[in-house]
Amino acid sequence: MTHSETESLQTLLAQVFEFSEDDLRSNRTGRRSAAQDARITRQLRGTVRFVWIAFGLIFVVGLVAFMLDRMRADHLTLDAILTFLALTVFLALVVGFFLWRHVKRVQIALKAGKVCTVKGEIRLESEHSERLRHWYICVADQCFPLERGDHRMQLQQSGVCGQPACLYYLMPSHQLLSLELLH
Repeated sequence: MTHSETESLQTLLAQVFEFSEDDLRSNRTGRRSAAQDARITRQLRGTVRFVWIAFGLIFVVGLVAFMLDRMRADHLTLDAILTFLALTVFLALVVGFFLWRHVKRVQIALKAGKVCTVKGEIRLESEHSERLRHWYICVADQCFPLERGDHRMQLQQSGVCGQPACLYYLMPSHQLLSLELLH
């Protein structure tokens, strides 16, 4: 593989996994860059926001359906409304607990997390579950999900599979930080 082909593949990896040359330099020394910490924090906020918005939408749809059903049956009582609200509060507490655990895990990884390294050949692997197929990029025994199908297609078509690489990831949260092709 020529130097320009290697550079082209490295640029593709940087685009797909959202890391920069500065990130890679920091990872080589066993540290995360400030940009990576900001990116992980931004992703965490996005996840929390998504979960609460989804919960809110489910609550509103459930409330409207519940109210319409009770009004149609002419049984809209204060007890029924309070029961629905109590159930909603309970579910919000459960969702909140799991979100809190996830946030704490990521915060611990950011505070005391260790940048780990693994070397080997790049592989793309898939896993079937019910009707879905999940794709992963793997180096040695470490696999990370590919979130977008177009990224999988780009990686497959680029010829990156089988190339020797060094993968940097954050433990204990097991997040891919960067991926460097070895010459």
